[in-house]
Amino acid sequence: MEIEINYSFIIPHRNVPHLLQRCIDSIPKRDDIQIIIVDDNSDPKIVNFECFPGLNEKCVEVYFTKEGKGAGYARNIGLTYAKGKWFLFPDADDHYTTDLMNVLDKYVNSNYDIIYFACDHIIEKTMEHCDNIISIQIKSYLEGHKDMINNIRYYLWAPWNKMIRSDFWFKYRIFFDEIPFGNDLNFSMKISFLAKRYEIITNR
Repeated sequence: MEIEINYSFIIPHRNVPHLLQRCIDSIPKRDDIQIIIVDDNSDPKIVNFECFPGLNEKCVEVYFTKEGKGAGYARNIGLTYAKGKWFLFPDADDHYTTDLMNVLDKYVNSNYDIIYFACDHIIEKTMEHCDNIISIQIKSYLEGHKDMINNIRYYLWAPWNKMIRSDFWFKYRIFFDEIPFGNDLNFSMKISFLAKRYEIITNR
């Protein structure tokens, strides 16, 4: 019997293999998790393709592209392979906390279209955590400032603080813009506009 995939993590990558490996390592390897890596024409002088992060790892699928069209294109490629009930879009230099699945599993059978969650900024040299605009606004909302809702839904354009239900995505089939910068702006705006059921959660 085929195992149901609950989560598809779609990760665009270019020229940061050590950070990509950290991202992969922060995602638990479970039978209900699919990790999709789309390499956007990385430089062979920087990346050893024979030892590429994720190759031969459980739950990880790696796809190589030569077009070099950017993260939006890579994410769109990943969407064509996604099988999960929920889609998540970390960047290659992101990583998750150890309680990731404790948080996500609370909502795996919910009927929300989108779930928004906070995220911290980390200073790479010191690994110091600090708030960014996403975490500040979400914490403010959860503390009772409900007027922040439109800011969270329409002005926080990053895709990596959102978990999107796949049947909602398949209903509208919204893809990322394939442009050098801001590929996630229209994607995030459109899905937030179309979502009728959403939740904003803490990370614990």
